[in-house]
Amino acid sequence: MEKYTDSSFHELTKHGTNEFPFATYGDSYKVCKDRFYYSHYHEELEIIYARRNDIDVIVNDTEYHLDEGESLLINSNNIHRICHSEYPESTVVSNVFSNKLIRLPIPDILDALNKRYEAIPIKDNKINQTIWRMILSGREKENGYQLSIISNIFEVFSYIYSNYNELKPIESNNKNNDRIKQALS
Repeated sequence: MEKYTDSSFHELTKHGTNEFPFATYGDSYKVCKDRFYYSHYHEELEIIYARRNDIDVIVNDTEYHLDEGESLLINSNNIHRICHSEYPESTVVSNVFSNKLIRLPIPDILDALNKRYEAIPIKDNKINQTIWRMILSGREKENGYQLSIISNIFEVFSYIYSNYNELKPIESNNKNNDRIKQALS
């Protein structure tokens, strides 16, 4: 059996290239039985997409169930594994990418994401279609595919940022403060 991790479960695989640190992987239980049972972690973010049938993913000690067509964003450095045992006909596709690939305009979103969430289930059909387009771009590698992938990643993070209030910076109350000061004076 090929060795996928070191003794601390750190994954040994390099994902993508130095110029474009993004890789798409797709497997099923029938094709790669042993690979899907190994726990591992990596510095890169990972989006797991349940392509065919349902799937369970364990991140640290939490089990996430994905219905067919749903995704899970796994944060950096979280031990995770895909469990096919209950779903032997399942197929998953993963996008693994460095946070260096995306330089988000909101400086602390990745830090906030890292501190608050080990993983985020993505149940929204529109965003999961975006993730599927990202997968296709990563597989087909047509001219300009990198721009398409980056655009899709930004759309996913825009959804996450909009739907997880804990990631948003606290808005300033300067307008309210000004009104209170005016009322007091």
